[in-house]
Amino acid sequence: MIALDCEMSYTKYGLALSRMSVLSFPDCRLLEDTYIREPYPGVHFFDYNTRFSGVTHKNLYPDDPKNSPPVLEGIIAARSKLWEYCDANTIIIGHGLDHDLKCLRVLHPKIIDTAILFSKINGQKSRLKKLAEVELKWCIQEDNGDQFGHDSVEDCRTCIELVLKYLERPIVAAESAASEIPD
Repeated sequence: MIALDCEMSYTKYGLALSRMSVLSFPDCRLLEDTYIREPYPGVHFFDYNTRFSGVTHKNLYPDDPKNSPPVLEGIIAARSKLWEYCDANTIIIGHGLDHDLKCLRVLHPKIIDTAILFSKINGQKSRLKKLAEVELKWCIQEDNGDQFGHDSVEDCRTCIELVLKYLERPIVAAESAASEIPD
């Protein structure tokens, strides 16, 4: 099992992948945290969406590439990197995974989406920030002075902890599973 979170920035064609983070489950070991400079050949970002993505021009074009997180060229390179950590039998954990997988242009058969998992508890899909606050007593996605937006590593870690918390609730988990069985 792995946790996946992606950040997106704007191109003239809409949102595209600009950062991808992968952590191992359950130990939250960082497997990958990389930026994607040019999502498709000849397509560049015109808005990094920093307020939400946390991605800046400097992340994609660092002054000192040796001492910066890796930068990949394109979505194919990002997918290849993802496949180093998972295959069709790997369970991918995340929040709103449909967006991440769509941005990666990936169909994957085994996912645990905390947006869906916890909708069984409170009846609606909650933002990850709210789930972290209520379920884990964590403050995430906060404005930290000069850093804005989401941190995809923090979001992956939060999803892992939410899944572990959910698994501690056998009655809720059993009721949720039972509600999926048709009469």
